[in-house]
Order: sequence, then structure tokens, then C-alpha cells
Amino acid sequence: MKDGVEQKTEVSSITFMRGNSVAMLPIFHCEGKIYTCVTVQHRVPAAQYAFKEIPAGMMDEDGNFFGVAAKELKEEMGLRVHQDDLIDMLQVNKMGNTEEGGDGIFMSPGGCDESIRFYLYRTDMQPDELKSLQGKCTGNLEEGEKITLEIMELKDLSIKCADAKSFVALYLYFKVPPEYKYAPQKENLVLDAEDLNSIRNLLWSWHKNDSNGIAQYSQEVASIPKFLETVIRRHFVINGITADELKILKRWAEDELDRIEKSKK
Repeated sequence: MKDGVEQKTEVSSITFMRGNSVAMLPIFHCEGKIYTCVTVQHRVPAAQYAFKEIPAGMMDEDGNFFGVAAKELKEEMGLRVHQDDLIDMLQVNKMGNTEEGGDGIFMSPGGCDESIRFYLYRTDMQPDELKSLQGKCTGNLEEGEKITLEIMELKDLSIKCADAKSFVALYLYFKVPPEYKYAPQKENLVLDAEDLNSIRNLLWSWHKNDSNGIAQYSQEVASIPKFLETVIRRHFVINGITADELKILKRWAEDELDRIEKSKK
């Protein structure tokens, strides 16, 4: 109101109502070096056929940030993680107004309502595991995603990427307290003799490619309380089980959980 005359201010009516999203920075510790993984896919607005960016995805109706972050890592990287192993980098850094209920960081508030929460996943990986991710084709085909993975050293992310959320994630990673930067300590999984025997029989059946044995002992091993969840989380050792056998157990756990999920559909 000025001199008794109502003043009108025009605001842009063009808004892209995209909604909230999550972005994940995967960190892999391997032989003294720190690696990350980016997705490579076409991005029409950027006029690039092979745009590199960290894994990300839109929120769903559940509104569970951690759950969506874990789901996107599975879809875009084929990496199944437990949501308890994800670190909310805005929260631990006390940034982005999260302490007052903020949903994340707005990347383009002048034209889009999207805000992003940033999550950190870190784990130890062997060279052969990293190699298996390099060039892997992933993505949700039903949603038109065609993604190729690229593994790079973390120090090269800012050089090879032109993605804003990747830069924000990198900044937040360097700001998090030291205890969040490294993979969790491995838990020594204590099992009774019967459970350990079932695991050994499963491994023996796997080596022999004995489908009947695998089916029988899979049922026994899957019934061990919290065993599947622990194996998927990767941060464990079992006395008497070699590193190569642990890799087999991880592969078995992935297959078993996929089978269980399919049976529920």
C-alpha cells in the first residue's frame, strides 16, 4: 500500500512441481584408496548423452527418506544396503535447516520446488568387487532408466562431474565428523555349532553346484535369526569362514532376498 493505492507485485507463475528427492554418495574403501560410483545416463535438459552424477531418486508416497535412498542404491547400483548404514549428511553436519524440520536443500528455488536430502554410504570393498561395478548396466527399465555405472577415485569426482548435487554431496562429505567417513567396524558373528554346520553345508553345496543341497541348506541358513540382514550389511566376519566364502554368502543372501521379495509380489 502506497499513498492509499494498493501495490501489486507480480511473481512468476511458472513452477516445476517436482517434489522432494534424495541423493546418495557411495564411498568404497579399497587398498588404501577411496572410490565412489556415479551413474552415467542421458540428460536431455543438459544436452548430454552421458551425464555423470551420483545416484539419486524421487521420494515416494511413504515419505521415508532413508528407505528411498536404500531403494535407489539397489535400483541404480545393484547394491543392497540396510537403511541403518546410511548417514544423513545434512543432519550430522547440522546444515540445511534439518534441525527445524527442513526437508533438505533447494537446488533451484526460483523455478522448482524440489529439495534434496543427502546420504552417505560407506563400506570396504575388494578390487574384484569394484571391478564388477565398473561399466555395469542398471536402472529401472519400467521407468525408462538406462544407466551405466562408473567407478572413480573420490578425488576425481569434482573433475569428471558437472552435477550440482554431486558437488554438494562432496562438500558435505568433507564436513562430516571423522567417525562417519570410514566403514563401520566388522562384527564377529557368533553362531552355535548347528548354525555354523548349516552354513558350511550350504557353502559345500554351492561349490558342488548341488541345487538340491542349496535349496535344503538355504532354508536352514535363512532361518538363523537376523543372519540375512547381517550378511547384506557386509560388516561382519565368521570364525573359520574364509574371505572367499564370505563373498559366496553375500551372493547367496542377495539371491535369497530377491527370491523372497518376488514371492511377495
